[in-house]
Amino acid sequence: MPHLGWVRVGALMFTLHTVRGTDERREHMTRTASSTRVLVVEDDPSTALMILAELGRMHCSVSLVENGLMAVRAWLSALDEQPFDVVVMDINMPVMSGEAAMHEIRRMEVDLTEPRTPILAFSASDDTARTRHWLEMGFDAVLSKPAQLHRLLAVVQDLTGKTSPAT
Repeated sequence: MPHLGWVRVGALMFTLHTVRGTDERREHMTRTASSTRVLVVEDDPSTALMILAELGRMHCSVSLVENGLMAVRAWLSALDEQPFDVVVMDINMPVMSGEAAMHEIRRMEVDLTEPRTPILAFSASDDTARTRHWLEMGFDAVLSKPAQLHRLLAVVQDLTGKTSPAT
């Protein structure tokens, strides 16, 4: 995998890679050395950096993509090596929404007889009716951003059954 450089977020260092797919190139920011593999799907760079920093506190291995279509492709390609433990998915994104990406992943889980991957909806909406709607349509948890960013680690730990390593 070609190495493009590093990105620093606070005290954390992330390695920037280019991953070649079947037809197009996808950029992933990956922080290695963990047992919890997280796919973060977020099109806003500042929100993505906040999520990466928060997940870095749990020493997660994080891959970042910027839209739902890239998320579906990253999820599918990870099945060949090491599947993601959880997906943190923005709802409103260009190219393919978080709702459409979640539906596609759920369809492929059934078609490929893959175990269900927990998918966390991360949205600017804190409307109770929307939250209930997203849970009913197949998301495993919903957090509003940025207000509930502090809860991200606890929700990832709940969804994966993995806890932060002792420091």
